[in-house]
Parts: sequence; structure tokens; C-alpha cells
Amino acid sequence: MPPINIYKCDNCSIKLHEGWGGYLYVVDNNGNRIECLHPSEMSKIDSVLSKELTIPNNNFGSPFCRIESPKWWWSKNRKNKFKEQQAEQLRQEAEYYLLLQERIGFNSAMVCLHCKETFYLDIGVARESLLFLGFHFVSTRDADNMVCPKCGLMKVLPVNELCGEICPICEIGRIVAIFAGKA
Repeated sequence: MPPINIYKCDNCSIKLHEGWGGYLYVVDNNGNRIECLHPSEMSKIDSVLSKELTIPNNNFGSPFCRIESPKWWWSKNRKNKFKEQQAEQLRQEAEYYLLLQERIGFNSAMVCLHCKETFYLDIGVARESLLFLGFHFVSTRDADNMVCPKCGLMKVLPVNELCGEICPICEIGRIVAIFAGKA
């Protein structure tokens, strides 16, 4: 589990961010980013993506109902039907994971060094490789432009990269990450 940190100045005590540096999101049909907060990320992702797929959602962290193996294997008919069900399930899972790659990203906590605004941007963390539900997940989403939404300047940095640097607010203290626990 990732560490939860409080990012703050050791002089002015302003808190820039609290958490693990951002949050996972999923994009809905309309292009809106929906926050997927821990610990229910997968159920939120399933609820958003299952609206687009014709796969029933079983609310167990995956939109796929597991196929029960038939008890009576001597029937060729039943064996063939079971193989067809398995093939269809694999097709649906492949479709789902392709959709995951297109629709999931990670919004990182950012701070503008010019206007001191804090906000979130997808800087491409998930593209590199995000450990997602026990497997390495590579997103195909494009990163956001590194521009402050308030002042429009490109003087932005992820909050976790400010550790040890001079505070952008008071310009005297240094930004520290205080360990607050694990998620």
C-alpha cells in the first residue's frame, strides 16, 4: 500500500496536500473525470464502465460473472456450450481491459509556483505503469498540459517533487512530507 503523507511547509505550516499524491479516475461517456477514491476504486470504475458494455455487473470488483463448470461432463453438448461460454467471457474481459486502458488515469496533486494555486493534473503517471489491482496496468491516455488553470503559466510541479525545496508560499521554509500512515 502506498504511504499517506502530509505535504506542508516547516515554517508557515501551510498544508499543500494530504494523501498519496493524487487519485485514480475514470472517464465517463461524456468525457468527465470521475474520482475513484480508495478503497472502492474498482467498484466505481465498474459502475462507470459497465454502462458502456453489455456485460452484467456482479458487484464483486469485476463486471464478469464466473462460469460454473457443468457437473456432468459426459455430454458433448454441455462440453461445447461450456467452451462457448468461456470464449465469450474471454472476449468480454479483453474488451473491458482495453476500455480500462483508454479510460483510467491518475490525477497528481500539483502546485503553481507563480500564483500558489493547488490543483490536480494527469501528468502521465499511469502511462509509465500503475500497479493496479495486483497487476501492472499501462494507460493509453494522454497526459494533461502542465499549465496552471488559474494563471495559465507553466510553472507547475507535483507536490511530492517539492519535498526539500523552498516553500512557494512563504519562501523561507522547506516543504516536508510527514508520514501519516498507509492506505
